Parts: sequence; C-alpha cells; structure tokens
Amino acid sequence: MSHFLSRLALLFIAGLTIGTTAIAANNARFLTQSVPHTMEVGRPYQVSVTVKNTGSTNWTADRFKLGFRAQTDSIVWGTNRILLAPGEVVAPGQLKQFSFTVTAPPAGEQYGRAKSYEFGWQLVEEGAEWFGDATPLVSVDVFRAPGVDVATGATDAAFRLFPPVKAPPPAPPGLFDHSFRGANVLEQTYEDERKCDHTAWIPNAEQIDVIARNAVDMGLSYLRMPVIVPPVVPGNSLGPQYCDSVHLEWYGPDNATNMAAVTDKLRTVLDTAQRHGLKMVVVIDGYTKYDEQCYWKRSFKDIEANARTLVQTFSPHPAVLAWDILNEPLWNAGYFGCLNSDADYASVVNAVHAMYNLVRANDPYDHPTTVGEAQTPNFKYWRDISSYASPHLYITPHQARVAKDPGTNFVNVDQVVYVQGAALREIERIFGQLPVVIGEFGEATGGGRPDDTFDDAAKERYINKFLDGLSIANHGHMLWSLSMSSLPSQQGHSFLEPDGALKPAAEALARRTWYPVVQQLYLGYLGRSADPVALQQAASQLLAVARASSYTDHDGREIRMAPTLQGLDQHYDSNAQLRELIDSLGASAESQGFHNYKDTGALVRGIFAGAFKRLPEGEGAQYWINEINSGRTSKGRAVLSILAGATANTTPQGLVDAATMRAKGQVSANFTASLNTDAWVQCYSNLWAANANRRLLDTVDSSTNVKAYQAKIDALLREMASGLPHTQQKESRPVCH
Repeated sequence: MSHFLSRLALLFIAGLTIGTTAIAANNARFLTQSVPHTMEVGRPYQVSVTVKNTGSTNWTADRFKLGFRAQTDSIVWGTNRILLAPGEVVAPGQLKQFSFTVTAPPAGEQYGRAKSYEFGWQLVEEGAEWFGDATPLVSVDVFRAPGVDVATGATDAAFRLFPPVKAPPPAPPGLFDHSFRGANVLEQTYEDERKCDHTAWIPNAEQIDVIARNAVDMGLSYLRMPVIVPPVVPGNSLGPQYCDSVHLEWYGPDNATNMAAVTDKLRTVLDTAQRHGLKMVVVIDGYTKYDEQCYWKRSFKDIEANARTLVQTFSPHPAVLAWDILNEPLWNAGYFGCLNSDADYASVVNAVHAMYNLVRANDPYDHPTTVGEAQTPNFKYWRDISSYASPHLYITPHQARVAKDPGTNFVNVDQVVYVQGAALREIERIFGQLPVVIGEFGEATGGGRPDDTFDDAAKERYINKFLDGLSIANHGHMLWSLSMSSLPSQQGHSFLEPDGALKPAAEALARRTWYPVVQQLYLGYLGRSADPVALQQAASQLLAVARASSYTDHDGREIRMAPTLQGLDQHYDSNAQLRELIDSLGASAESQGFHNYKDTGALVRGIFAGAFKRLPEGEGAQYWINEINSGRTSKGRAVLSILAGATANTTPQGLVDAATMRAKGQVSANFTASLNTDAWVQCYSNLWAANANRRLLDTVDSSTNVKAYQAKIDALLREMASGLPHTQQKESRPVCH
C-alpha cells in the first residue's frame, strides 16, 4: 500500500541503535564547522568549530585547546591555538563550540587570481597528545579586492568612477525570498567548438519551448539568460587562431544585421517564457572594461549604443522581471587575464556602473537591477546598484575536500553544508538588508578534475543540502543550468539531457515543490516536522500523483494539481491514489495517538489547537462536527479539509490562522533542513525527539520571526546531541553523535 509513513514506521516503532566501543581517556567527535571558502586578503572573519567530548576526561582551560593541524601546526590564520574560557570545563558528553576570528592571509602576486590555504583543526592536550576527530579540510581561496569607492569616486581621480545617477528601485516585498525558484539558460558559450557565435548562447524556438516546459515541471518560475550585445562596429577582433573559418565574431555585414540576430532570438525566448507563465532576468553582456577590450569581450563604449537599443526595445515586455547588468564582471576579467592593477579593477567598475546608468535612463518601467558576481570579495562593488543581491555561489568538491568514501561510489557532501553557512553570512554582511537570490549554483558531473566530478546521485544530494541551507536563510535561487546542448562543457552542469529529459537532480528540484505541503500535512496530522527521508518520499508520491492527473490546455501549457492544501482537498474525491495517501496518514498509529479520532468534537478542537493555536468558535466548530458526523467529510480527511479551508479564509481571523500555519510550516521546514547530515538525522528518530519537536512548534504563532527562531532550532539540536549513550538511553532519547 502507498503511504507516507514507510520511513517513520521504522524510526518511531523500532527506534535506532548504534553500536558503541570502549571510550578512550581523551576523545572528541567532530559535529560541524563554519568557514567561508573565499576571503579577501587582510580581512577578519568569524569562524566556528563544534565538537563533542566523547572521552572520559574533563577538558579544562589549562591543558585542552583547539589546535591548527592542516599545515603541520603552523600559524596561517593569525593563531594556531583556540583556548577555552578561563575556568571553563567541558565534561564528557557535552558539546563545545569554538567561535573565533581569523585573518585572511596574503593573496598571490597575480591580480584577479586566488591563493589557496587549508583550514583544519583538532583537539590537543598540550604536552600530551592530539586526539579525536580532525575537522574536514576546507580549501580557502584568498583574493585581492582593491578599495574602489563606487559611492563617491573619491578614492583615485584616475579611476573616473561613475556613481549611480539614482538609487536602484526597491525589490517588490516578498518576491526575492526562498520562494524565488529559477534557473539559468545557456546553450553554448563563445569558445564551444571554436564557433565564436554569440547568438548561439540563446536557445532557438524549439529548445526554449522544451526548456520552459521543464522549468514549470520542476516548479521554477524564473529564468536568467545572458545576452551578448554586439559592438556597433562589426567585425572579428580576434582572428582565425580563436575561431574557425566559418563562424567569426560578429561576422554580419552591418550592425543592423547583427542586432537583429540577437533581438529576434531574445524576443522568441521572452514570448515563450510569457506563454508558460515564466519571468526572466535578462543579463546584459558582451563587455568587461570601460574603454578597452578584454579577450573576446568588447568595451562598454563599443556596445553602448546597441545596449541602449536593447533596453528600450525590451523593457516593455511583460516577461522581463529584472536586468542583470553584467555576468561575473570581475571574476571574468581575472579569468581572462585582464586584471593586472588597481586601475584595471576600476575600469571594470566604471563599465558596470556606466551600464547601470544607461539602464536607469532607458527603462521607464524601473525594473529591478542586480549584478551576478562570483567570489565573495567581489560582491562589495555592486551593492549600490542592486535592487536585490544575486551572488554566484559555487562550492566545488575540491574546495570543500569532498571525495568518494574509500571502497565505495558514495560522495559525502556534508562538508558543503559547513562551508555554505559561512558564505551566506558573509553575503548578508556585505549586502545588509537587500534580499538575496543565489544567481548561480550547481556542480558538474562527468567533467573537470577527478575530485570535482559528481555522479548523478551525488549531485542530487548536493542540490538537496544546498537548497536546505537556502531555506533556512530564506534566500532564493537560480540553478546552473538548463541546457539541451550535447557539448560536455554544458552537459556536465545541465539539469536536462540533450533530448530535454530531466536528470535525477532535476527530479529532486521538482519534488521540493511539494515540501511545504508535506510539512503542513505532518503538522496537521502528527503535530511535528517530517524527517528528511520521509519528506522526500511523501513529496515524490504527491509529485507523481500531480503528474499522472495533469493535462494540456489549448495553449500547450500543462495543467496539474496545485501544490497546495487546497489543491489536495479539491482532488481528494476524484483521485483514488491521493485519497489513499491522505487516508494512510490519518490512519497511522502516530496520528491516532496524537488526535482523538473517537470523539468528533475533541478531534476538531485538537486540529484547531495544533494548527492555529486557538479553539474553534461555536459556529465553526459545529460546522465541522456536522460535516464529519454526516459523512460528508471523513475523519481521515478532516485535518486536510480544515487546514485547506483556513488557507482560503479571508476574514481577519482567517488571515491570522493562515499566518500561524505559514509560520509553523516555515519553522518546521527549517528544522528538517537543519538535519543536514546523517548524524543529525539519527538524532531525530524516536518518540522523545518527536515530542521535543512538538514543544518547539507549540510556541510558534502568526507573529513569530522565523529567521530569529532558528536559534531555538539550533538549541534543540544541541540538546539532542548532548550526553553520552548511557544517559540518553535512560531518558529514552536517541543515541546520536
């Protein structure tokens, strides 16, 4: 029988036991760490390492320390010992978070290129031994980032900086939060097959239709696409050593022909996106420096007139959501070898700010603007021209020291979690109150260095962990990428096969569309958060039901059951598979123990109290009692119908109820997302943990600050992990960590 509880039946009935071994006198278990994977030379950064005392000795401040081990006990980060507080004692079973400040070491001699340093620590009893788990190594890339003052232009008159002519329009409230789900579109780059054909970046009509359909199926609402603006003066500036004899850079006979090749394809893409209900972020590309060429990219001055035409032509298009002023300006300049002095940095900053001013002067609709940049030290240059931040965040297996476990084909991606959290905090520090959408993220399969190659299963785990981190931070995302190109350089990153079929990682994204609904069902029927495995299983089942019952309308758009409680309630009677899933949840032993299904009045009161933190009013209570007693609504369906009704209720009380449900659902989602390693999942595995989670959710209401509430989630996780196995077993707690 299909049901939601296959995982939980094992966890909460049988529990989980872990074999134990003899405990050494000194021992420590690594739990987590937080360290940025990119830094700016000379800047201080907050980092942390969390360990558990799994030995039998007390750690005292006079003898026990956290020591740097990555490079033979040397001093790289300003110190090689982190001390306990004076008089502090960490007893066996206790957790200790070492929070400290490191200073980024010197960068390399070459501008625009990083120098890598290793970050790795271990417990040490001075004069006796190193002991316990060493922290997983992180390779930290340190960059230069000259102090170009984009706000005043006063740093160096030679930079000729272009301050913004006016502030960027504010982002629409609530648009660029975690609900913002999108993808980048790119068919092939300038260098692929040496074609040097800039219009080949843009999909053709058939390709964009397939891409748009798949985007909708994956639960995405936004696409981002770079558009290479041709120079006003046509012609190839690189020569045949870079391009084959047929395809040369901007080989059209005149500017009008080159512009038409770009605008015609862009219009087709925008029209198709609109037809499928998608919005687009259009990236203005094709330049890097203000008045100099950088490899194949021309200067801002070369493309200025055509960029003006592009903005004027397409700013009225209803599918345009925002302008991205340039893709990875400083990262590309460094990669192409165009950053060799502070003045080179200033030239790039000049160019991007000049393009921003051009957009502001020629877009009467005031679309939001952003700059999709890579590497955190470079983000500071663009905050004054951004309506929302769209940093690119790639955490490669090489940087996070992710490798296949010995003797297996399993890639452990837990380390990605440790690096991502610190990177997101640094992004938030740089951009302040601006909303954040990660403009690019992803990982390649089947290409690159051996230690950077993921198989499909590892990529799916990577994506899930990465998106869990964004859920906690309430940031949106645009994955890289959706491409139907068969070229290895594109297929390694694409979530689509060349024939348009979804890859496994894309299925993971589609499944996540149903996560909020599953959490609401768990809250309503069980009063708690779903564990990660059950969340994925239930979401997969609902996605399958939605796909099986979908149909195509006369415009070629797929119509399917909405991923909402109302959508489920509307299809309950007509869809046997859905009905079986919902009924199995209500009939489960855990739900029968949580709600009083034998007493209709008690059942209705319990549903209201758990979901809305209030009892039903007289008429409302009687309405649902009559619905159930008459047989019009089964007791198994009652939770779903009451919750769905609340989401549609627009009375003042109904809006408060919906806000309470929404806050509980978000806290619940963040709790599950925080179980981001196998060890944390083990901690949430029996009745003690379930009840602790229920107590956590009991205090959430419509006024709860969900982001601030994360501190309570973290505290509960620490409580779950504290103590030694024998003490946990006495309390009927899970044996974890």
